[in-house]
Amino acid sequence: MIPTFVNDRHEKGYRAVLGGLNHIGYSAGLRDEDYEFVDWFDSLAPKRRVCAVFGQTPFSYDSACFAVFPTKTPATADRVAQYRALGAPIGLEVQPNGILPWRIGRDASTTCHVREEIPHERIDALFRDSALDWKPQSILRAKNIPGATTAAQLEFLDLNLVPALEQIVSQKLHEVLTAAIVDVTNAHQTRTGLPPDPRRLFRLVFRMLAARVLHDRSVQGFRSLDSATPAVILERVADYYGEDSPVLHDRASQQAVFDRLWDGFSFQNLSVDILSYIYENTLVDAGARAELGIHSTPRNIARYIVNKLPFEDIPEADRRVVEPCSGHGVFLVAALKRLRDLLSPNMSGQERHKYFVKMLRGFEIDAFALEVSRLCVTLADFPNHSGWKLHCADIFRSPDFDKSLQSAQIVLCNPPFQDFGPSHAARRQGLLKKPVAVLSKVLSALSPAGLVGFVLPRQAVSGLSYREARERLAKRYSEIEVVSLPDRIFQGVDLETCLLIAKSVRRGSKLVSLQFSEVREEDRHRFVQQHHASRTDISERSISEVARSWNIPELSEVWDRLNTHAQLQKIARIHRGVEWKQPFRRHLYLSGSPNDHFRRGLNSVERDFRSFETPETTFLCGKQSFQRGNAWRLSWEHPKVIVNAVRLSRGPWRLAAFFDPSGLVVSQNFHAVWPRLGYPATTIVALLNSPIAAAYVATHEGRMHIRVSTLRQMPVPEVSREDHALLHRLIDAYLQSLRSLPHNDLELWGARAGNDIARNLLLQIDAVILRAYNLPPRLERRLLDYFNDARTPRRVPFSFDGYFPESFKPTIPLWRFIATDFERCRGSYLVDSLPDRIEPSIAAVLEDVA
Repeated sequence: MIPTFVNDRHEKGYRAVLGGLNHIGYSAGLRDEDYEFVDWFDSLAPKRRVCAVFGQTPFSYDSACFAVFPTKTPATADRVAQYRALGAPIGLEVQPNGILPWRIGRDASTTCHVREEIPHERIDALFRDSALDWKPQSILRAKNIPGATTAAQLEFLDLNLVPALEQIVSQKLHEVLTAAIVDVTNAHQTRTGLPPDPRRLFRLVFRMLAARVLHDRSVQGFRSLDSATPAVILERVADYYGEDSPVLHDRASQQAVFDRLWDGFSFQNLSVDILSYIYENTLVDAGARAELGIHSTPRNIARYIVNKLPFEDIPEADRRVVEPCSGHGVFLVAALKRLRDLLSPNMSGQERHKYFVKMLRGFEIDAFALEVSRLCVTLADFPNHSGWKLHCADIFRSPDFDKSLQSAQIVLCNPPFQDFGPSHAARRQGLLKKPVAVLSKVLSALSPAGLVGFVLPRQAVSGLSYREARERLAKRYSEIEVVSLPDRIFQGVDLETCLLIAKSVRRGSKLVSLQFSEVREEDRHRFVQQHHASRTDISERSISEVARSWNIPELSEVWDRLNTHAQLQKIARIHRGVEWKQPFRRHLYLSGSPNDHFRRGLNSVERDFRSFETPETTFLCGKQSFQRGNAWRLSWEHPKVIVNAVRLSRGPWRLAAFFDPSGLVVSQNFHAVWPRLGYPATTIVALLNSPIAAAYVATHEGRMHIRVSTLRQMPVPEVSREDHALLHRLIDAYLQSLRSLPHNDLELWGARAGNDIARNLLLQIDAVILRAYNLPPRLERRLLDYFNDARTPRRVPFSFDGYFPESFKPTIPLWRFIATDFERCRGSYLVDSLPDRIEPSIAAVLEDVA
């Protein structure tokens, strides 16, 4: 956009704005007064121009800070929003008599001017007053590190702008690259009758992609490639980056990728670190993921870990980063970006490149993955050449890896999650799981001041196989952050994971500051995009407590209160169900009708598996030659309680139980609970179906299966003989109500008129259990409110939408709330009971009370 002005005063104001930006750190080399970019928010993807000001080079939406635009007449929000694909959060409209600062949002509705017009005479004062929040490092940090924004910056920054832009660009890039791969594959198969070699295909696509980036960024030697043949373009890229690995050489394949990538997509304003996206989302299929144990780290997860580690507290010359199991280098790219943001914006590109090469080191056993990693890191440091210290090595046998750890200040890793093969040396050291082995290896050789950021399986939070690693971390670090993630975070893999971030080396205190965050399923996308967890708790823990578990469960105040109660293992014997020899052979192990060696029982948790009700059964084969383990020898013929071992939902209602007096046998998808010490089975059923049990399991388990150890440790109350008997009668009545049988004369304890009978009986069962736990009313209310936003319903055959009406504020125990005496005190009850001749004004007051 070539600026046009009304008069000399107008132009002088524009120059004063550029001078003010220069004064706070935006030198002439960080701005382009006629910068062209594609408006990806517009479906037609038009090109737009503006005076763009950047916090650092290379220029991209990641580094854009200001859009400066003179206007003859006041701009509208719609017009200013046309600049949002630039990525700059702040717009400065230069009017003939003053300037108007704008917040540029992700759309016109979030784009607005945040101050009144500022006279030209006040421009210097504006930049002087805003210098701290507007300088390059401040805006780059606020844009790229969620949570780093100051209160003053929030006035100007729409934190959803860059995530929205990245989402659009990522999708379009994915579409273009997918189409390019399809075109090349079809062209190659048409010519040869064979599919292309995947590695040569990848190199071909990536090199043509790099050529397009170099061309769009006007790098010398690539500016006039439009008339060159694809072969010439590929040769020039290979020479530029020093790459000699072969690509697909047939002319048809090369022309196909050229035609697709050379039209319709501009990389002028693209943040090049996003190009690592193609490896995890476009070029790795499900088969390769399963075979190689690949669960590529989403770049926003890598950014979260990198941004949480205190790089800024480490001297600039010591910020050495090592990534074992580097895969396609997503952590290296994220670390490069973090290091760049901390460097002076006046440092030249070549100086920065030398610094990055010195600070970053990666190790990967797979040669092709390492090649991908090198290309991704190279593009992230565009337009500089290679020279990266990336090693093809097994970290368990590499002296170079050991040496690099001794000087490393930061180790970033997402290790493979599968077990070691039977012949691997780690097995001889008693290590079966790769994540434990990699973490132990790092902790053994890491420099005393070194910090770590790891992606680990969710079982690392409290699993026994990780206990030693947790203890070592607790002894070494005084500040540890753990984030528990739901499944489906990683592309194409159903894994529950956690993030480990060890932030501060121990200096003397024996306590560990443990921060535990949980991301629930419904907040998964929000965390990936904005780094907002569903909840966060911080606690000072001893080394032994951290070694036992990283978990700070939700409702921890409730569990602390119940910590002195007996545990379920005191009143019951709990065992997982039976299992068969693998692989599972349904036609041999299950039957719909009785046969020799078959016993009636349950195999899977179906949708009709509900609280208190006996589900439909099947027949399980107990033939001795098929049996695995000792569970077949348990006392299945004795009365017991059956509870699911596979969670019923991702929400709080994960548990359901029923009483089995008939000798059913259950598979590993269930647990069997045998009462002892004369404890009634019906009370155990009520306990396991109660909100206490549901909340305990939901806050202590983050996995698909509910462990026996979790159930054993569940707190149980002392229940009086009268309440044992009452629970037995209430459960009987509840099951009768579900069968639509007439009720006997059982006096319904605390019955509330007008409620559904089954729901009312269920509330009464819960109330008896809660009364036995005797929680303070405040904590009981917190517990019951935990179920208010449950996205998956309670496992009962009727609507159950919570315990208290949404507008009900007082905190009283559930058993009092459902009592008849409480109902008779409510205004609505009084209104319904009064005669028709009541004075209308009094009736209105009573209605308000109701």
